[in-house]
Amino acid sequence: MKTTVIDVSNPANPLRVGGCDTSGGALGVAVSGNYAYLAYHDAGLQVIDVSNPSNPRRVGGNSAFGDGEVVVAGTNVFVAARFDGLMILDLFRASLRLELLPPQQPGSFRFLVRGLFGLSVRVLRSVNLRDWEDWQTLTLGATPSS
Repeated sequence: MKTTVIDVSNPANPLRVGGCDTSGGALGVAVSGNYAYLAYHDAGLQVIDVSNPSNPRRVGGNSAFGDGEVVVAGTNVFVAARFDGLMILDLFRASLRLELLPPQQPGSFRFLVRGLFGLSVRVLRSVNLRDWEDWQTLTLGATPSS
């Protein structure tokens, strides 16, 4: 099944601008910021990044409950799941990914930080995993930070 993104900026002339594969037909839809939250009968809640409407992509979800209506309010997503009652979830937050790279010198380490473009990330370090200190602040760009 395909989820379709429709531009309704001109209600008299809605236009299909993109789509992505999802499971079945959504029973409830809510949009907040760059994310669409879709409630499905068999697949629970799916989160679609629509920041690029011509190329939406699934970025998360929760399949622990069945279908229902979905509403976004404040920092929560509310899903009235038919058999599971009211589910209250935190809004989706794009994740960070750390990827280990081969060291350039013995005893050193390198890694990439990937995440949402323009996101400011604070990196901390510790020598004992108990005491932490600020190390660097990164603003993520179009290419990974290392």
